[in-house]
Amino acid sequence: MSPPQPPHSWRPLTALVLATFAAIATARCGAAGLIVGEEDGGNRCSDMLDEPDDTFADTNCDGIDGVLNDAMFVAATGLDTNPGTRDQPVRTLQAALSRAVTRGKSAIFVSEGMYEGPVKLVNGISIYGGYSASRGWERTATATVTVASNLVLANRVVAVEGDAISAPTTVDRLNIEASDAVGPSVTSIGLFCKACTGLIIRNSSIVGGAGAPGMPGGAGTTGANGGDGVQGNQGTCDSNVPGAAGGAAGFSICGRTGGVGGAGGDNGANAGAMGGLGAGGTSGGTPGSGGDPGGGGGTGGTGAAGAAGINGIAGSGGSVMGNVWVGARGGDGTGGQPGNGGGGGGGGGGQGCSFCDNGNGNGGGGGGGGGCAGTGGIGGAAGGASFGLLLVNSTGIAVLNSRLTSRAGGAGGSGGSGGGGGSGGGGAPGAAACMGEIGAGGSGGPGGSGGAGGHGGGGAGGPSYPIALSGTNATLQGNQYFAGPGGMGGDSMGNHGSMGASGDNGAL
Repeated sequence: MSPPQPPHSWRPLTALVLATFAAIATARCGAAGLIVGEEDGGNRCSDMLDEPDDTFADTNCDGIDGVLNDAMFVAATGLDTNPGTRDQPVRTLQAALSRAVTRGKSAIFVSEGMYEGPVKLVNGISIYGGYSASRGWERTATATVTVASNLVLANRVVAVEGDAISAPTTVDRLNIEASDAVGPSVTSIGLFCKACTGLIIRNSSIVGGAGAPGMPGGAGTTGANGGDGVQGNQGTCDSNVPGAAGGAAGFSICGRTGGVGGAGGDNGANAGAMGGLGAGGTSGGTPGSGGDPGGGGGTGGTGAAGAAGINGIAGSGGSVMGNVWVGARGGDGTGGQPGNGGGGGGGGGGQGCSFCDNGNGNGGGGGGGGGCAGTGGIGGAAGGASFGLLLVNSTGIAVLNSRLTSRAGGAGGSGGSGGGGGSGGGGAPGAAACMGEIGAGGSGGPGGSGGAGGHGGGGAGGPSYPIALSGTNATLQGNQYFAGPGGMGGDSMGNHGSMGASGDNGAL
């Protein structure tokens, strides 16, 4: 018996439905011309979405691992003037991403070869490597796609970068390589992402190059020397004139002048004048007493040396600031203190007697000016970091079955030496005329030397982390980590900056 037939009125509707399903199946399996359920080289053709995966199976039978109509194609033999189809691929990843946005595509399929970075990820557009244009866009584990960059922007080298990747976005089977950094304190990062909560990285190799060394700090300047005092003026043996003036004080450009020499005593039994105070409070020489002969003036006090400056602190660690790793530079040394001026010599006493022709005393010598301080040395700059993968505020990201590598962190710059202090000026002698009758002037005291500036601290060495996380909790599964050494801290007369950290996984 024949099976029951549908009513005649159903037959057009049934034909329409079957035709519709056939059209859908043909679109899904168009390259092979198969229908749902038919075998394709041992794989059953289905109407499922065919996301590129580790089996490389063409599960929707459109002739490629992935959805043909959802993708832009990139090949080393392509041209950016091409439409980006399978037969006419574009040359660069950035051109493909730009076209994908305007044409509503959700994936980039990349053929084996070398591609120039940096590449800026686009939210919701995945990038899949492992294809071979020369083999009909077959996808295998041996078809290597490398994205490399040596371009320095914002003090860093980055091969691939993303910002605000919130929609599901996959990076699969890419070798991502940032070159060794060139330039003071430049950091090298294989892949950097900020606020990338929807990003999935899998089956990829990500390499950050070596960080660049930090610049050494500049040396401090040497303080100016203090000026010498001036010799006191000569008194007179037998003259009824005022006592001779003391010598002028030694000059100091940092305000630490010496004391003026004391004037000689007037003729008669008159004492000389006290030597002037040196700047900073240095005592002047005592006056010579009047008499026959007059007494000699005392020597001015020696100016105290200025204190040395304090060494700058060594740089240690660093942080992510403005999406850039900023290592800690060494602190600057402080400047020293200037030396005090020397005191002026005391004036000699005048002659005073009953049966002689009285004279006026000799003037004291001026004190030397204080030496000025040296300025502090400048701290050394930090070394640049090496990060395979640097993630900032990207909780939700997943890194799966990938190889993450960092090279050496950059060495910190050495701190600059502090400038030496200037020498104090010499005190001048007092005048010494007619010493059998009038008092000699006292010598001025020398000025104190300026204090040396403190040395700058050494900069911190750059860290080396295959993966570094700032404000991020990530899913990490099946990965391999290869860390380079952290950079040496910069030296500064034994005041080293900290050595850069090194480890598989850095929390910043």
